Amino acid sequence: MDTKTNKDSRRIVDTTMWSRENLAWAAAFIDGEGSITLEKDYKVGKVVGISIVAYQKDPELLYRLLDLFGGRVAGPNGSNVYYWRVRARDQVYAILCALYSWFSTNRKKEAEICFNAYKSPMPVSIKYLGEKYGR
Repeated sequence: MDTKTNKDSRRIVDTTMWSRENLAWAAAFIDGEGSITLEKDYKVGKVVGISIVAYQKDPELLYRLLDLFGGRVAGPNGSNVYYWRVRARDQVYAILCALYSWFSTNRKKEAEICFNAYKSPMPVSIKYLGEKYGR
């Protein structure tokens, strides 16, 4: 079994579940219901992390993402919405690499910005990323 330690949830992620069908489904789900985010500290003007998040009123599909990639499911919040999130840098990078070919053009651009942030020592300048990638 091909496994990786997941620092977000302290679980073992079974990458044997990363079939083409599961990865294509996850990419489409995240493309439509999620976001790829640079976590910013505006006080110092730096990116301090990267994350992938998806939101749903019914957590069933979020638990499917949890089974595939680890991370964390939390909620409901005040609007009765649950979320799945992965924040461990290496894990986010691996997921984005696995899903990239199925993402829409806009999600690919977001992933590319995160790839650049991943390759840079954190924290990386928000201004630098914006100038380099037109954001």
